[in-house]
Amino acid sequence: MLNMYNDLFRVNCSLNMLTKCIGKVRKFNTSGLSLLVVVYLVLTSHSVIAQTCNCNVTISKAAMYDGKALGYKPGQTICVAAGNYSYLYFKNIVGSATQPIKIVNCGGLVTVGTETGTNGIQFYDSKYVKLTGSGDSRYKYGIQLTKTPSGASGVNVTGFSSNFEIERVEVSSTGFAGIMIKMDPTCDPATWRGNFAMYNIKIHDNYIHDTYGEGMYIGNSFWNSGITKTCDGVTKVVYPHNIYGLAIYNNLVERTGAEGIQYACAPDYQVYNNVINHAGISPFQQYQNNGIQASGGSAGRLYNNTVRYVGGNGIIFVGHSGKNLIYNNLVTDVGGYGLFCDNRAGTPSGNPLIVTNNTFVNSVLDGLCFYNKLDQTTMTNNAVIQAGTGKLVKLITGYQITQSANYYASSLSTALTTSIVDANYRPLKGSPLVDKGILNTYCTMTTDLAGNGRPKGTAIDIGAYEFQPVAGAREGVELSGLTAGLETTVREISSSPSPCVDELFLRLTNSDLAISEVSIYSIDGQRVNHVIPATPVNEVRVETGTLPTGIYVYQVVTPDLKLLKGRFIKK
Repeated sequence: MLNMYNDLFRVNCSLNMLTKCIGKVRKFNTSGLSLLVVVYLVLTSHSVIAQTCNCNVTISKAAMYDGKALGYKPGQTICVAAGNYSYLYFKNIVGSATQPIKIVNCGGLVTVGTETGTNGIQFYDSKYVKLTGSGDSRYKYGIQLTKTPSGASGVNVTGFSSNFEIERVEVSSTGFAGIMIKMDPTCDPATWRGNFAMYNIKIHDNYIHDTYGEGMYIGNSFWNSGITKTCDGVTKVVYPHNIYGLAIYNNLVERTGAEGIQYACAPDYQVYNNVINHAGISPFQQYQNNGIQASGGSAGRLYNNTVRYVGGNGIIFVGHSGKNLIYNNLVTDVGGYGLFCDNRAGTPSGNPLIVTNNTFVNSVLDGLCFYNKLDQTTMTNNAVIQAGTGKLVKLITGYQITQSANYYASSLSTALTTSIVDANYRPLKGSPLVDKGILNTYCTMTTDLAGNGRPKGTAIDIGAYEFQPVAGAREGVELSGLTAGLETTVREISSSPSPCVDELFLRLTNSDLAISEVSIYSIDGQRVNHVIPATPVNEVRVETGTLPTGIYVYQVVTPDLKLLKGRFIKK
């Protein structure tokens, strides 16, 4: 009988629901269990959950949690007990580079939201923190932001915060952005660029949808012009801080009122493997209706993203700085240009903008539009199909860019019937896209949008996808090619646990090597998962919870393009 009640509490109870649970047990308490025993069972079951989650601290009510006042230490795990919360605020949560503080759901699903108040989950002055919804294997997104009032975001990281990772969080029905990360400059010089910067912001494997504003709003939009402030009666222009090491990847963003993903002030960003559907559907301001927007102070790589059904431009670069590489992106069904680039007052001149091996389909305006006359733009190997104006590219008067090996098809129906591409916009045998691209030294690519190796034929293909000669293959490779030499390479890399259930860890046994890319293939050669760390690392975690039971092959790529392979079993 005791075991039965203990199981009941372990599944359904948390501390913030103690009273309700006691009431439930009274209904079942036909054996004369005392209330004291009941309370003991609740507390015991909660302790079991905490031990399962490896908790150092467990919180169970909406409040402001001040890490300094509460004595939180680097390396600790703060568990949020399963249940409903109107808000969760954190301040001075400070880990270290080697021992970040983890905040995780425990014992089930954590939902946060209210129609009044402010942001759902907010961090002030916090560093080296990982917010993760991975605490219960039953939920892909174990932390869910369900609603916020007008003007409030789902997750907000602000103040003098830095070194943040946000993963496996679902955000919806927000009064403004889904995830916002920035501190706007004030009259305090400590907030100005040059005096403060954020570092190593990682946002990955989240689901953001149905937001009033942007899905993600990362970095201040006024990097170029600054913000005018009146400080002690004196008017001055102050400039927002930079974000170094920004990585946004593996996110699904859908039905956003404004931009799907907007980022700025990021001089070395990587934005990749994201899917944006139906962005900019009800913008709060004109021209705030794009798929992905890179604003002032942005330099880095935008690649392997899929952008579909956008009110405005699919991808837009405005006021950026430094070298930008845009490749392996698929943009379809947009109300403006497939890609739009412009400068702003204060934009540095002479920066390279490389646009190569992208596919743009069905844009209301031109395929690509360049008004960024201060940049040095190169446009190669891009496929444009069915632009509403009938033009591959539009240029500002007098602006000269380097163009090579770009392809234009006047309509999608023609492209389909003449075997230029299939219904998924991948080239078919004999397509004018196959082997017609040019190799370049400014953007070396080893894979396409689907993760297939490129180039595969005599030359690189035009567009985001490389033609696959294996009949019926979409993202696959021949298994014999994967497993060749497996027994020798498996000694250089270990995989655990074996068999795995929800996750697989791949770790290099040679500390001189690093992992830059991981692909997982089914036994028939179809790629089923693809992970690219923001920077090369010695160990990578791969989600396997959605994979069917069976045998799989992993392929690891090192920065020097060495291939390591092995097998694992998914239970």
